[in-house]
Amino acid sequence: MGKPYIWPSVFIVLSLHVFILIAFVLEKLMENVLEESRGRVFVASNLALVVLIPPLVIHSTECNPIGSSLALGFTSIVFLKLVSYHMVNYWCRQKKLQALNSRNRRRGSLVSLKKHEKNSHDEKVAPQLVNYPDNLHLAGVCV
Repeated sequence: MGKPYIWPSVFIVLSLHVFILIAFVLEKLMENVLEESRGRVFVASNLALVVLIPPLVIHSTECNPIGSSLALGFTSIVFLKLVSYHMVNYWCRQKKLQALNSRNRRRGSLVSLKKHEKNSHDEKVAPQLVNYPDNLHLAGVCV
């Protein structure tokens, strides 16, 4: 700990993972447990904290300018990715509700599957349609 002015930037970058996990848990809760209006309040609060906390920490402590610039750059990237993540899941929830109301098929995304087995004809497995609740996984947030 010879250079304490480096650590606030490192802690900011590490704390971004907490906001990502909160966003993932909120989306999982909004799938079945949490209603849409309350979920939007929690999502907006999480996004506001992502944007407000890092500049306040940098302003209140003595930080390296290069480290703090990188930390704020990562913060803005994470903020934009979380906004995109929440909006895509919101659109999927809306499509799911429309499909349930009109008895139409739900919309999903295509996921290519690996070949399970090679048979004598070398047939490939066709892509499978993945619907909204099944596409929520932690790897989707981090991509």
